[in-house]
Amino acid sequence: MGPVHFMNTLILILGLWMAQNTYSVDRMTLLFYCPMLDPKFSATVDLYLKEYFQDHFEPLGSTENYQYHFKSKSGLDIQIQPKNMKRIKKEQKEVNLSSPGVLLVDEYQNTPQDYNLRLEYNPSNGRHPLWKVSSILAPFFAINQRSPHWRGSDIKISRIDHAVDIFNQVNLACIYIQKASKYSIFGGDYGIQTVNIGTRRSATQLTAYNKKIQMKEVFNIDSNHDYWYRFEYRNTKGFNLYDHDQVKENLFSNIFILGDLPSYNIFPKKNGYLWYYELAEQYLTRIKDQNNFFTLNDALSRARSLDKNNNKDVYNYIKSLLMKSQFSLKYEHPAKTFESKINEKWDTEFTKILQYLGLKEYHL
Repeated sequence: MGPVHFMNTLILILGLWMAQNTYSVDRMTLLFYCPMLDPKFSATVDLYLKEYFQDHFEPLGSTENYQYHFKSKSGLDIQIQPKNMKRIKKEQKEVNLSSPGVLLVDEYQNTPQDYNLRLEYNPSNGRHPLWKVSSILAPFFAINQRSPHWRGSDIKISRIDHAVDIFNQVNLACIYIQKASKYSIFGGDYGIQTVNIGTRRSATQLTAYNKKIQMKEVFNIDSNHDYWYRFEYRNTKGFNLYDHDQVKENLFSNIFILGDLPSYNIFPKKNGYLWYYELAEQYLTRIKDQNNFFTLNDALSRARSLDKNNNKDVYNYIKSLLMKSQFSLKYEHPAKTFESKINEKWDTEFTKILQYLGLKEYHL
């Protein structure tokens, strides 16, 4: 193999490698019920926070739900002592100890306000935000005689954001999720730049956007990638830290993506299909007015409206044609990326949480 051929092969291999999708946990919110933050210890806790805690973290006053609010240099957001806390005891459970014996522990039905410590951070932001803070937070995680083990209900993930980055060109007009509560787009000089499917109040919300443009406009950073798009799924269903199946739920499998909208020549030139020509022309012409962007969602929504006008076969016919076109993607579907990487990524993150916070894996 000559040197020129070798270099061309190497460049091709590197190009394929760099174009591979990546997965990361982009944001996480953890809620804890810490026995040592019980109101009966309030005087000791207040003294600790005022005399020592604020020397290591920036005090930010209070929040809507918590009395104390701090932030570390690594971006760890800390909120302590809920303003309204009322725990409801469900029952007592028997716990088999490692040594002979059985312990009766109280099991509680918790609401977000029942957790007296809230930690929020980005696990992928440089060095892990929980690193080096465990010694400062240690008093809050101390286990007393009445509660010698962490229960599953004591540690909750109230939010986790899964992010898949795609380094190929993505047509944001061609993303669709069936039965989504809300679909909104935001455009600019380069066409559609952001698609939101779902709302902030939804248990899950997908945001797909042009990350390369965002890095330039928000942080004035020029990316080395020719293309960079991010699919970010926010999950706020709420589940305990040990419920790995919930963490690993592949929400991306709900996303329907086309490499591009198919040519409208595949549609019949009769009956209710004529509308497709007019909208397709709008789609093919990139315009700044976001209200005139033509998307896959528009196509299917218009098809539904035609169904109501006694063209019952329109929607199913169009959807079947689009489904056949789904396999023309030039990049890996986000669901496949998530599925291949979530186990290793979450196992690593879970271990770090236990290690940095001095917790022991225990689950009722």
